[in-house]
Amino acid sequence: MSKSSQVTDLDGGIVTKSNYRGNVQAIPVTLTGSQAADTYTVSGVLPQEARVILADITTSTGTAKVGYSGTVDAVSADANATFYGSTDVGGKTLIVTTSATSSSGVNGLILIATNE
Repeated sequence: MSKSSQVTDLDGGIVTKSNYRGNVQAIPVTLTGSQAADTYTVSGVLPQEARVILADITTSTGTAKVGYSGTVDAVSADANATFYGSTDVGGKTLIVTTSATSSSGVNGLILIATNE
């Protein structure tokens, strides 16, 4: 029987909780009203080894990238497309960067896995 990459890594040695069976925490994202092209802080500084495992951000017009300072699209390059994966965001603050046409508000949810 084949194994997922995570179980293969687990079999190979110690794996941090943020990479397998970590504690999942939800970060709600609500930007109301009219958003011009701008960058919005949507989290505090995240714990070391925190990983985004899901980001579901929607806007009725334009785009909304999810990332952190220096890499605005590290997690997701476009709204209305759910990101599933594992992006290291430990020690970083999450941001949402909207386009000039994101005029009807931005909503969503970001799930992170931590070692806490």
